Amino acid sequence: AKVAAITGSNGKSTVASMLAVMAKHSHVRVAAGGNLGRPALDLLNEAADVYVLELSSFQLETTFSMKPAVSVVLNISEDHLDRHGSFDEYRRAKLRVHRNSECVVVNREQTLQLQAAVSFGLDAPGGGNFGVVGAPGGAAIVGGGEQWIACSELALPGNGGVLNTQAAFAMGAVLGLTKDAMVATARDFEGLPHRLQKLGSLDGVDWFDDSKATNVAAAVNGLQALGRPAVLICGGLGKGADFSHLRDAVSRHVRALVLIGRDAGKLAAALGGCAPIHRAAGMHEAVAAAQRLSVPGDCVLLAPACASFDMYDGYAERGDDFAREFEALCR
Repeated sequence: AKVAAITGSNGKSTVASMLAVMAKHSHVRVAAGGNLGRPALDLLNEAADVYVLELSSFQLETTFSMKPAVSVVLNISEDHLDRHGSFDEYRRAKLRVHRNSECVVVNREQTLQLQAAVSFGLDAPGGGNFGVVGAPGGAAIVGGGEQWIACSELALPGNGGVLNTQAAFAMGAVLGLTKDAMVATARDFEGLPHRLQKLGSLDGVDWFDDSKATNVAAAVNGLQALGRPAVLICGGLGKGADFSHLRDAVSRHVRALVLIGRDAGKLAAALGGCAPIHRAAGMHEAVAAAQRLSVPGDCVLLAPACASFDMYDGYAERGDDFAREFEALCR
């Protein structure tokens, strides 16, 4: 059976889930797991032609015998520095996914300096690679010299959605999945819970749960994808990240910051002067503040840029708490 191995600082669960759906729609027996839901070894109990594995840097640290048919590092940004000690060590762990890989897929937006069999990016591609070109009526994803789908037709939002979809297309093409099935999946696949998930609207303000934005780059991606004034709820365990990398996105997109969690003080120190800062003792207080600070046309975005373990058992519990507080406002 073939193994598709997926890692990255952000988007790996989304791409692994999308690729698994593409395989099913191509009538290929597929099993998905790893860092996503079911442990990798448990998948051996399930007969499949393709195993899709999402792999974390923690798992890849000790991985040496895997031989993927295709592997990808979606992106690399600062994360888990409390575990790995430095960005170089974290990056080195991520790149272990390519050991023994038959085909390497590379994001051209990042300078990984690898010999790629297939690449993807937001620019026009060469050869059999994937990318974006202008087309009548708007931009479109192209691959292998053919147009695949207009960017406006994608269910996933923003440039992150475009890049994640291309990565799934590239891996699917290597695995022999059918183009029609992959394109149909891209039109319908709206992502996973707690990943820029729209909860609803209240008084002209849209509310989004991006609790899975557990690092700075993910929070920036969420703000850029929404592309409008936001009241941003963030904070938690920063994992040693440099919060100053949020400054540009906060200055451009954030009307007000509502800070929670253990490292709220560090966020306030790093982001002073970028937007008005408000502190909240917990999610109930944060949601009330966000409602008060937002105006019609805004969005409220939970994108913590931090892990959740100072207040919750995980990002899902944090997102569920946010959703419950929003639902209480709507009653």
